[in-house]
Parts: sequence; C-alpha cells; structure tokens
Amino acid sequence: MMDTTDVERSPTIRLTAAERRDAIVDAAMHEFALGGFGGTPGAATAPCGGVSQPYPFALFRTNRNQFITAVKRGFEQRPVLADPAKPSVAAAMDLLEAGS
Repeated sequence: MMDTTDVERSPTIRLTAAERRDAIVDAAMHEFALGGFGGTPGAATAPCGGVSQPYPFALFRTNRNQFITAVKRGFEQRPVLADPAKPSVAAAMDLLEAGS
C-alpha cells in the first residue's frame, strides 16, 4: 500500500468568480445547443463548467435566466447573427430583453 505522503499532489487551481461564470455560460451554450431549452436541465452545465451542481442556480436562479445569458453570449460571439436589421433577430432580442 502506498503512503499518501509518497504521492505527488497537483496544486489546485482556483478560478475567479468571473472565470467560473464564463465557464458555466460556455457550458450552457454547448448544452442548450445539444438539448434545447426544454431538454436541458440547469444542473447539466455544472460538470461541464467544472463547478458543483448548485453553483449555476446560485448565479442565475432559473434555467431560463441561464438560457438567456447563453443566447446573449452567442449573439456577442457571432455579431452577424445578431444583426438588428433582420426582423427575426430583432424579435428574438425583444423577447430576451423582455424576459430579463
């Protein structure tokens, strides 16, 4: 049996709150893209974001808020998709703003 003092332990790298939030939003974008809003439980983003299961709920309070944040991030990353001149995009943004 190996003594625990013989095992090298890797240092734990702690993320800042902003880094954890970004990781969760990135994970939410991925998970919602795969399962859609109705098919993705809010806790599904926790393992992908490297946080405990309750953490996404502490940040966003609801799955809907987490979804809206992920959609907004997608629009920020792909501005051509968020062109307000497009009627469908304008309508989607209005819905998102009304719900937040």
